[in-house]
Amino acid sequence: MTLQRLIRGYDRVSERVVCEFPLATVPLERLVAVYAITGDPLMYDCYPVTAESERLLRECNDFPRLENDTVDYFLECQAANL
Repeated sequence: MTLQRLIRGYDRVSERVVCEFPLATVPLERLVAVYAITGDPLMYDCYPVTAESERLLRECNDFPRLENDTVDYFLECQAANL
């Protein structure tokens, strides 16, 4: 199974998915350090996008400005559609 990592945005009021930004490259080892992850080294769970993780992701990916006032963003992992 191939995995795809993406940033998924949820509306703060309705909690509906309002955007998805697929990520071509994820600096996994650096992100694990940012989140201080011990039990999920491959980051299969969902993690909130912080200012530091956003900066790391932008080094390797191009995605629109995140509207943090109205949307909560998470780094997620899902099965890729091949």
